[in-house]
Parts: sequence; structure tokens; C-alpha cells
Amino acid sequence: MMAVFSFINLNKDVYEENFSLALTELIASLHETSFISDPLTKEKVLDFTMQLIEDLFKIRHYGTQFYDFEGNEPERFRMQIEVMDFMRDYGIKALDLQRELRIEIGLKEDEIVNQRILKKQKEFYEKVKIKLKNFLEKKGEGNEEI
Repeated sequence: MMAVFSFINLNKDVYEENFSLALTELIASLHETSFISDPLTKEKVLDFTMQLIEDLFKIRHYGTQFYDFEGNEPERFRMQIEVMDFMRDYGIKALDLQRELRIEIGLKEDEIVNQRILKKQKEFYEKVKIKLKNFLEKKGEGNEEI
């Protein structure tokens, strides 16, 4: 899912190629996982996969829009915030799914550590979002020294 945000640093062709490869690998991994999982976990994996595939249209649209706004930094920052908001729930769902799969294959899980990680990720998300909004506001005020 990190490939979704790589549009920020890559040109359009490289982004589309990387995104396509990452997506193919992710969906293949999820599909394989569903074959070897317990029935309840299999259902969770399939639900996640189907929702992701359904949302791909919107995710791809974000990437396309970002490149369409080349030279319009305020719109690009707005787009980054919108993508972050949209993808936030996927990160949480992916962590939940990862936890389920780790438990299923017998790996040790520590809910206290999991909660700390989740808290850190949420705090990081909020910090980055605030920085983007502040940058966007400064751009809107005509402040070029950012």
C-alpha cells in the first residue's frame, strides 16, 4: 500500500509501473493467503481483497488527478490530504489482517505492542496531515518561503 503514496516522489510513468507491480503482488499474496487460511480468516482476507479491488478505481483516480495538477501545488497538497484520509482505514484494516494471519500461523502477538504501533501510526498520520494543511495554508497566503 506504500506504492499508493509514491506518486508524490515519482514521475507518472514510473509511478504507474510501480503501482501496477505492487498491486499485482499484493493481490496475488492475498489470493494465495485465502487458500491456506482457516475459513474465518479466509473470509476476512477475501473481504479485504474485494474491497481493495472495488476501491482501486478511486485510488487510480487520485494518482491521475495528482499528475493532472502538475504545477498547481495547492491542489497537489489537497490531493495528498484526500488520499491520506481515504487510505487511513486501509492501514488499520491491513494491521488487523496481519495480526489475524500471524496468530493463525502460530507467531507470537502482543496486543500491548500492537496498540502502541497503532497509536504511533495514528499520531504520525495526524502530524503529516497537519504539516500538509499548514503548507497549503501558507501557499494560499502567497508565502513562497516555505
